Amino acid sequence: MKFPEKFELKILSRDWVLKHWGPPQPSKEMLIEELVYKLSLLVSPDFNITKGKREWAASFMAATAGYTLYVIKENFNIADPVARRAIAHELVHILQYHYFRPHYPTTLDKKMAIQALIEGDADLVADIYCNLTGMPPRPKPSIPINNPYIALQSFPYIYGECFVSYLYDRGGWKLVNQAYKIPPISTEQVIHPEKYLKREQPVNTTLITNETGKPLYINVMGEYYVLLILITKIGMSEALRASEGWGGDLLELFYVDEAKEWRLYWNITWDTVKDAQEFYDAFNKALRNIGAVKIMNGSNRVMYKVWSYIIEVFINNRNVLIKSVKEIK
Repeated sequence: MKFPEKFELKILSRDWVLKHWGPPQPSKEMLIEELVYKLSLLVSPDFNITKGKREWAASFMAATAGYTLYVIKENFNIADPVARRAIAHELVHILQYHYFRPHYPTTLDKKMAIQALIEGDADLVADIYCNLTGMPPRPKPSIPINNPYIALQSFPYIYGECFVSYLYDRGGWKLVNQAYKIPPISTEQVIHPEKYLKREQPVNTTLITNETGKPLYINVMGEYYVLLILITKIGMSEALRASEGWGGDLLELFYVDEAKEWRLYWNITWDTVKDAQEFYDAFNKALRNIGAVKIMNGSNRVMYKVWSYIIEVFINNRNVLIKSVKEIK
């Protein structure tokens, strides 16, 4: 592939990036997103999404948008091989835009899957560049479990290169390029690339609630999101086992004015009844590990009080439903 004849290079200051890419004040949509992360137990009750987004924006060394390459001068040391690798990575994004114009879906799970293809492709090329020029490749990234929000944003960089390398090893650049026409549609397909090649589709999960109003937030969260929730509470190996049977999910958030409550419903469908039971047990253990107090126990339903939330967990065949309620005082 040849580069377009012209593209721009812009040098930005870190202050400019924080002002324009890291919002100083949260929008309504950001506050709802923050509440979803809290009620689904991804983050603790003191999490601040504005701070999280600004921290993420401040970490950039370089970025691209269309035919423009941006370099953040305070984060960029030209003498550092990491900076040269970053330029190689970002130049691939210009090629991707020029030849493929990737489309970003609206659901979280699908969006992260596309991002993993894009970032993984750029990372693979950047590491090939490092090998050709004698520079050390980047260390294999790991999940920053001490910062779940940053861990969520980091998915494309943690799993992307392994996914694209899997395709490259089996079909070269032809198969990698073909993935832009038939992209991965779930984080499950990225984490387990053999499922991508088999075209294993997520289940179209349904969610039935008794709420009369319309949800303020609807999303598909995905296997990686489930993994993150567990990993911070029960450890890596157990979380991996409990999340890998994910088949599909649907999450909705409501505000009930009469009760002055936020209510989150999240139905997760699993590949098998055994997978559902394994997640149900792991999620209950995760709740106990963060100090949740059991206030009701049934054969297929448990209710807890944790922080300022009431959380109910139901299991029915291959489905596990989580209902999380926060009262507004």
